[in-house]
Amino acid sequence: FLLGTKEPMVESGDYDVALMGDYNIGGDAWASRRILEDMGLRVIAQWSGDGTLQELASAHRAKISLLHCYRSMNYISTHLEEQYGIPWEEYNFFGPTKIVESMRRIAEHFDDTIAEKTEAAISRYEPYF
Repeated sequence: FLLGTKEPMVESGDYDVALMGDYNIGGDAWASRRILEDMGLRVIAQWSGDGTLQELASAHRAKISLLHCYRSMNYISTHLEEQYGIPWEEYNFFGPTKIVESMRRIAEHFDDTIAEKTEAAISRYEPYF
């Protein structure tokens, strides 16, 4: 099994996330990553779309696994939770209501710094909804 066999290319931090189950069809993984980074999170693993073996092998250092498609990643997310204690959360970044709901639900897994950055990001996005 590849998970847990390497360390991330960067030093682990409190806001590291793994973006899973996004195949980057039409560039949606890039948009998801941008939203997460606007929230103050750092994506240390993104797969399978545009992901690398290094990211897959070091995903065990994420603080949470964020699942775009649970059906495609349920085994891996469950393994990361059972083996490494990493919680997982499904998200939906399609449509304004779902984007905001998902951002807030993800932010609940982190501290006030992320909550504040999330609300600031939502405020910046609202004019475009």
